[in-house]
Amino acid sequence: MNPKISVIMPVYNSAKYLSDSIQSVLEQTFYELELIIVDDGSNDESLDIARKFEKKDERIQVFSQQNMGPSVARNKGVRVASSDLIFFIDSDDLLYIDILKCLYNYYCDHEAEIILCETKIFSKRKDLPEKIDEGNIKVLDGKNALVVALESPKLEVSVCGNLYGRSLLEKNPFKENVLFEDLAATVCLLKQVNTVLVIEKEMYFYRKRPSSIMTGGFSAGKMGILEITEDVKADFSKYEYRINQALAIKLFQTLHHVCWDLIFSKMNNKMNEIHSLTREMKELATAFPNFKRARKSIRLAKEMVSFSETLYVTIVFLYGNVNKVFSQTQCFIDRWRTNK
Repeated sequence: MNPKISVIMPVYNSAKYLSDSIQSVLEQTFYELELIIVDDGSNDESLDIARKFEKKDERIQVFSQQNMGPSVARNKGVRVASSDLIFFIDSDDLLYIDILKCLYNYYCDHEAEIILCETKIFSKRKDLPEKIDEGNIKVLDGKNALVVALESPKLEVSVCGNLYGRSLLEKNPFKENVLFEDLAATVCLLKQVNTVLVIEKEMYFYRKRPSSIMTGGFSAGKMGILEITEDVKADFSKYEYRINQALAIKLFQTLHHVCWDLIFSKMNNKMNEIHSLTREMKELATAFPNFKRARKSIRLAKEMVSFSETLYVTIVFLYGNVNKVFSQTQCFIDRWRTNK
């Protein structure tokens, strides 16, 4: 069989959800697909689960690598793919049963270079719809599609759930060894294409869970947002103001989230990182003073920067030393009881 769509799934410690995710691909009404699973050095049962599915369905190929991150796994998937069309799914997410059929038909009708699909966020499978009504279709150039993708609450700034031409991905591999690569990839890919379809239909189901890489609190890798921010800002001179403004808002929001994750993390000596994040936020707020959708965030950013020395030190001290205070108090009480 010559597959018409290659579905690429990076996997890392997703044993709890992996079977459901794989099954949602195999149950598609569109049969002419291949599923490429790239295990990124999982230390749970993920690889075993993937291998079992591989033995049952000839459309599945499983690859394994040392833990190098989702970007490396995606790039490997693109290299070994057989189809000219690529679709990405994360290993804990689910698909609407007709999504690949719909995207392929839209591709045949319009020959778009990228097709973007709306996302529905869920935590429990029972919340997912069995049938989805038809939605509107927008045909845009890449720059207008970029603004829509950045501003729409239903279009995640992610490569997951979208259909891409393989040649485009081969020419523009994912930035490796850094988080928030989806943001960088979205900007990189959309800015250079002429025809993009935006399907206003929630067919990709994004599972929101507290233990995922992006929602599981602060990790040192999240400081990669500074590198991504600098890369995106370096191209500001090439875009119109409205595109730069949309990019700046998305960067600002992401920096803001990382900053607060950092504040409430257990990391020691975090002030330098906090100031690096807030400095970028201030620069964005200053460069684009007419943000309409983020005025509250901008005011907050300016306040955060102005009072960072006192606000952050206080928060970090109170949060980071609470156990120490309780311990010292308990020791004092114990000594008092002993001497009594």
